[in-house]
Amino acid sequence: MGPPTAIVTGGLSGIGNALVRHLVSLNWRVVVADINPPRSPCRRRPGRPVQASVCVERAAGFVALNAGVDHGDDVLENLSGDVDRPPSKPDTRPFEVNVTGAFYGIKLAAHYMTVPSTHAGTPKSGGKIIITASGGGIFPIPILAQHTASKHPLIGLV
Repeated sequence: MGPPTAIVTGGLSGIGNALVRHLVSLNWRVVVADINPPRSPCRRRPGRPVQASVCVERAAGFVALNAGVDHGDDVLENLSGDVDRPPSKPDTRPFEVNVTGAFYGIKLAAHYMTVPSTHAGTPKSGGKIIITASGGGIFPIPILAQHTASKHPLIGLV
């Protein structure tokens, strides 16, 4: 049986990148999904960067298909986030990425995790979905009000 597989959205920076590095050090196969392109090629690593906008269902589906159906995924860590300077007018992008993207990611991961797989000759289905809201989901951050408001729904979700 091969190594466990994880899909990490927002895996090229911050908490997501730390998780990717940790899982890779444990010999996990890691699919890194991020809207930003990788800064450097991932050489000699089991993870492979996939550029995908996590708030678009089709792109999230591509990630789930790529990692889930062919190889069987064990964990989805939905760490994508969008923190920018406050805009001059209300911007819904943090909600699209942090809330809608999380819902789409959960929906697709749950679907593909329940599809029986015989990868490596062993029947398997199931997995884990981890949602990280960051401190912004619990504590108010006045200078990042949109970020805080878009992370709080994730607390209610789990």
